[in-house]
Amino acid sequence: MRKNLLTGALVLGLAVVSPLVVGGTASALTTISDNYQLTGDLNDCIKVDAGKTVTLDLNGHTITCTTADAIYVPIDSTLTIIDSSQAKTGKVDAGDTGGYAAVFNNGTTIIKSGNFAKSDGAGVGGKGWYTIANHGKMTIEDGTFTLTDPRPQNASSLVENGYSSYTSASPNERNNYIAGVGMPAPELTINGGTFTGGTNSVKNDEGGVLVINDGDFNGVNGAVQNWNKAEINGGTFTMSNRQLGVINLGYNDGEHINPELTINGGTFNADYLFDVYRITVSGMAENPITITDGVFNTPKGVIKPTDGKNVALSNYPEKAASYKNYVVSGGTFANPMVDDRTSVLAPVEGYEVVEENGVFKVVRKLTEPVVTPAVAAEKAANTGAVSIISALAGALTVAALAMIGAVAVRKQIR
Repeated sequence: MRKNLLTGALVLGLAVVSPLVVGGTASALTTISDNYQLTGDLNDCIKVDAGKTVTLDLNGHTITCTTADAIYVPIDSTLTIIDSSQAKTGKVDAGDTGGYAAVFNNGTTIIKSGNFAKSDGAGVGGKGWYTIANHGKMTIEDGTFTLTDPRPQNASSLVENGYSSYTSASPNERNNYIAGVGMPAPELTINGGTFTGGTNSVKNDEGGVLVINDGDFNGVNGAVQNWNKAEINGGTFTMSNRQLGVINLGYNDGEHINPELTINGGTFNADYLFDVYRITVSGMAENPITITDGVFNTPKGVIKPTDGKNVALSNYPEKAASYKNYVVSGGTFANPMVDDRTSVLAPVEGYEVVEENGVFKVVRKLTEPVVTPAVAAEKAANTGAVSIISALAGALTVAALAMIGAVAVRKQIR
């Protein structure tokens, strides 16, 4: 059965519970427990009922909520968001709401289409937050995601996956893992979409597991910031502040900070490929960065020679060395120089960096096949046999030509 969401807070066929505590703030909120299609704009917040699996069709209309998360999904619920309108104008707008998101997910959410927006910090000192916050399991197939902030250098990230912390004297679900409220290891898979704004397009926070297969990501200080496990298989990643690294690496002490980054593809556009956010852990060398392929349009090099706080890596010689811990077996680089500006990115054994048409490619080395004594002897024997056969064939050919010549002479005499 499909029900209609009508314009306004009082919705036909839906219960409006007031007040309802969501994310720590009381708010009137519409709870949905079935599949719904909007037939008009909705000035209200939506919460998926506990234990329900529902589809929400924006149908070209707008959900606007400024008092809580525009859409909230609890841990035991599943929500699929689509926009069936031909013009794809369906929108979820969190407005300038400080610490609230367009979508806050503790359960399972699949975003297939739609526009998700948030504007933060109406003036210097305003407090920003994410457009999308995932503390559960989320898949983004497509859509447009934006975060507008007049202070782009100090804005929030656009999308967050994971937690700010697993330990807190006063934990809350906005920032901390709470058993039974959020999932212990949030998962985010992005298969497409356009992501614009935010200090980082995607922040893979503590405990987060991130997979990016495709999409267009446009950040300010980083297209992707990684604190845990991230895999990039495709997509285009561009920095508006090109002086920084397109991938923002976060390293800190903590049980749920175990940074692992694998790049299997994608196009990366910035001055540098990597920018280091913090140098407070000596364990980075235990988690190498793996690069198997990709196009890295980073003309100034692989790693920015200072961390995100403008501290020279040379001040940390024991840690600066660990930032060269790469496992590289592919990719095309505009500049393969690493952070000390004197050494070239070293690929794994069996691969090398070659210059081709003004760019540098990591390719497999061309090597002669190994010839064992037994193989050499067999090759020599085969060569000798071939030589004898060739000689016999030559002799037979000469004899045959002589016979043909003799016949021709006889024909002329006659």
